[in-house]
Amino acid sequence: MHLRRLHIDGLRNISAVTLELGAGFNYLYGDNGAGKTAILEAVHVLARGRSFRASSIERLVNKRSGALLVRAEVSNRSGIHRLGFARTDAKNHYRIDGLQAEGFSHLAAQVAVQTLLPNASDLVYAGPGERRRFLDWGLFHVKHDHLSVARQYNRALLQRNAWLKAQRGRTPSWQEDPWVAAVLSYGLSLNRNRSLYVQRLELPFRRALASLSEDMEFTLSYRWGGLQDESEGREKMSESFLRDVKLGATQRGPHRADLLIIAGEVRERSRGQSNSDLTQSNHAVNAGAGETLSRGQAKIAASALMLAQVELQRQEVGENSIVLIDDFGAELDAKHWQRFLGTLEGLGCQVIATSTEAPGNQGWLAQIKCDVFHVEHGTVKPD
Repeated sequence: MHLRRLHIDGLRNISAVTLELGAGFNYLYGDNGAGKTAILEAVHVLARGRSFRASSIERLVNKRSGALLVRAEVSNRSGIHRLGFARTDAKNHYRIDGLQAEGFSHLAAQVAVQTLLPNASDLVYAGPGERRRFLDWGLFHVKHDHLSVARQYNRALLQRNAWLKAQRGRTPSWQEDPWVAAVLSYGLSLNRNRSLYVQRLELPFRRALASLSEDMEFTLSYRWGGLQDESEGREKMSESFLRDVKLGATQRGPHRADLLIIAGEVRERSRGQSNSDLTQSNHAVNAGAGETLSRGQAKIAASALMLAQVELQRQEVGENSIVLIDDFGAELDAKHWQRFLGTLEGLGCQVIATSTEAPGNQGWLAQIKCDVFHVEHGTVKPD
């Protein structure tokens, strides 16, 4: 999978720019504020329906133009497709091969992206929500019906939480709960999908981590959020029912799950513990990783997770991801970047990377064949 052509108009300071991208490494350089990151945002909007640095699409729209347009020609295993996203009159519009598409998920199915941003270490440092999003997007591209299950669960969860809040001032019985069956059913399906995905992700993760660093060894596990099987889940949700009513929110389920990054020796010590003890131990280790790893080490771990998703997607569906790298060279030394890019090159990924440094100032970059673009004041020129 790769983007052959990208057209952007009215996104931040980018106006009527068209890039003919190479299938391998694409290097965009220019001063801060030139528009480099906006180009990555345009690709991200096509693939995820949102920016990675703005809370709403409206904030991306150039105020003078009043409209935003992103068009791309993508080559993937099903052929060559023309994708389009427009934001006009406070509405989003999606098109595939000239036909209107209902919702961004149809575009997302055509374009899989992985991002390595300056804040990539947040995948280790931040709360569980960041890691759940990472898992769910990886799952979407290897199991498209996962999105439907996730949406059904979220709808049921919202309905149950609304019902719980409406019970304040009274003491309802567990049997009155009209939404618990749906939350359990969809929640268990969602958790099983994620758990199996983490199991399949672990070997590529350990392989990627070994290729990036000789002295870091971690494994992965999935924390179920207190909802692991139907009988136990029903019992535990019954036990927490009155607390749920008091708080007006469901306390158990995949919305409280986590991807755990575990030191290898701790997993060995955990053998023989009960499931709940193991979960607590793993959770403590995951928190400790954020406290003990440097930002550079955390970025290596995050990079290994990203590479693992790329490899797993290639294994599962025979399709590569497009990799977006913002502020290329930040926080990692040349040795780690060479290893990282060598792995991506081996996987055959298209890379679109930005930097303030001209390619001539990145001596080791000369070893990599790349297409170079100079970004200046919202315009882009091949270099």
